[in-house]
Amino acid sequence: MKKFLVILLVVIISGMILAGVVDEIKKRGYLIVGTEATFPPFEFVDEKTKEIVGFDIDIAREIAKALGVKLKVEDIAFDGLIPSLLTKKIDLIAAAMTITPERAKVVSFSDPYFTAGQVIVVRKDSFMPKTFEELVGKKVAVQLGTT
Repeated sequence: MKKFLVILLVVIISGMILAGVVDEIKKRGYLIVGTEATFPPFEFVDEKTKEIVGFDIDIAREIAKALGVKLKVEDIAFDGLIPSLLTKKIDLIAAAMTITPERAKVVSFSDPYFTAGQVIVVRKDSFMPKTFEELVGKKVAVQLGTT
């Protein structure tokens, strides 16, 4: 795991160096990371400390440490993360974000450090749809603005 983390840090920081961002971050003294803190265990608000914590935040903390700066975490609606990055309100996104062709057109991604599939969840006593057409007339819950 340590070897993987070192490789991941090198990849991310290399991309930031190429973008000319590292000097700005070091001069400022802190790395600004954007996330939506509603997706445990990746990012969520610790009830006791009220701090944003999680796996993605741990990685962001290691990136800040490698740069020799402090970490500042901004809680932003998921659909506002890429616009915040593009307008330089944040330095990077740490938010369990799936790489899609549309997103890859406007931002650069590190190599994936976690892979998950998209699934449909139904009650055990319910039917499992095999096509989108089978969902016509059914109640479906989704989360907008995410993968």
